Amino acid sequence: MKRCFWAITLTLVACHSDSKEELITNVDVDNDKVKTDALPLDGAAYRLDTSADPVLLFTAWGMMNQEQYGTWSEYDVQAGRSDDLLSSLMVSFTINTESVETGNNQMTSHLKTNDFFDVAAHPTGSFTSSSVSENGDGTYVVSGEMTLRGTTKELTYLATIEEAGEVIHSTATIEFSRWDFGLYPSDAIGPGDDGVGDKVVVEYDVKLKLEES
Repeated sequence: MKRCFWAITLTLVACHSDSKEELITNVDVDNDKVKTDALPLDGAAYRLDTSADPVLLFTAWGMMNQEQYGTWSEYDVQAGRSDDLLSSLMVSFTINTESVETGNNQMTSHLKTNDFFDVAAHPTGSFTSSSVSENGDGTYVVSGEMTLRGTTKELTYLATIEEAGEVIHSTATIEFSRWDFGLYPSDAIGPGDDGVGDKVVVEYDVKLKLEES
């Protein structure tokens, strides 16, 4: 089977994703198609505001260190809190993996196969926080569990979290290994064996609105 490998194919056709700006502009986010479990909190609840131009992007590196970008058009973010402190937040991200989009049909189709996300067997991916700790400089350490392709791993990252009225605004940059989550062809024998860099960087910039009681 011929693989695109997010680089140059044997026919010398370049497999390029859209730029970050093009993906942000061209992909409309829909969170109504995403099934999420209710957070186990009795306090205030927040949900992704899709009208506030949310951003959820991932970057991977192909041959010759070429950056390739992707996003999802169907995802949701929820948060709950038990008191007024932002450190009491519990945050949950859920994506429909079938909605992955790169702006390149060949690359997008390949990402859906069992070489990568295997969307037929694993239609969702998720992250649920277990703790949010304030650093004292406006940043927070977020720890929790991320699940992709049926594999769950502990993940910790640094985020900014701000509150303005009934809106919580958060940004972050997260790094993880594709190998850790099995995002490789079945015949790969180690990280980078398929010609694509092992590191994936996920960036998000989201606003969550307080839900009515």
